[in-house]
Amino acid sequence: MFQLCECRGKNIATIELIWNFIVIKMSSDDLLPWFSPKLSPEVSRVITNLGRRAALERGQPLSASSFFKRLVFVQDGFLAQGVINPGGGTPFMLTLSGPRSFGAATGVVDAMDNLPRRYWAATHCEVLTIIPEILLRLSEVDEKLNQELNSYAIRHLMSERMGLMLCQAASVEERAGVFVVSSLMARGKFSAEKTVAASRWIRLDVLPSRHLAAALLAVKEQQLMDVMRKWISEGALRFNDGAFDVRGDLLAHYWKWMQPFVRMHENMPMMIARDTRHLEHLELDLNH
Repeated sequence: MFQLCECRGKNIATIELIWNFIVIKMSSDDLLPWFSPKLSPEVSRVITNLGRRAALERGQPLSASSFFKRLVFVQDGFLAQGVINPGGGTPFMLTLSGPRSFGAATGVVDAMDNLPRRYWAATHCEVLTIIPEILLRLSEVDEKLNQELNSYAIRHLMSERMGLMLCQAASVEERAGVFVVSSLMARGKFSAEKTVAASRWIRLDVLPSRHLAAALLAVKEQQLMDVMRKWISEGALRFNDGAFDVRGDLLAHYWKWMQPFVRMHENMPMMIARDTRHLEHLELDLNH
């Protein structure tokens, strides 16, 4: 009974956070495994107008004084983040932030956990930094901004969770296919709403290192290379002028393949809200 009473404030805050998520309905293009959710164009414009520009080279960590206690917003490229392994100090539970996503949301978004994380550039990155208090003050007078910030942590958690599920449920080739589709969607290069013909080629010119991609997908680098060789032999992938081109029907196939996982997570906020409200009712019954 004491534990239930002690958690009451947290339960109420969780319900409010989930309700804000429901208000801001995500489309299937917003929820991607392994990739942080995008912010709305309106919020992105606010940060673009107020942020300070910076560039990061591949592998560069967010440890310089210019990033200390500042919100980091990705404009181009991919920023990586991972939970620090307490046993060895290496990051795991990896996710990537692409354009229009928070690379690091310190001081603005309440994390769903207190786990230590490490942030670094997975590719060449163009980012904006902003003092968190500026965005927080704006959110006090802008309800839509406030709702979007409040919902961001659970949206990121869902993308992280879906990536972990795919690492357990999907074959190496399926993981690789979903990763390619998601990376292109995260950069706005592929839209699920458009039918992609087999004759159309989509440019895949921004990718993390092979080592990072393998760690993200929980596969061996050699397994990843084997899948790429298979796609090349089948005519679904080609190397062209320093980058890869992917055939449209391969992308359409893996986008369709991952939809059951997406739909499962689209329903998750309502399920959590129902269970949390049940716990709140139980607490009230025990107190009376």
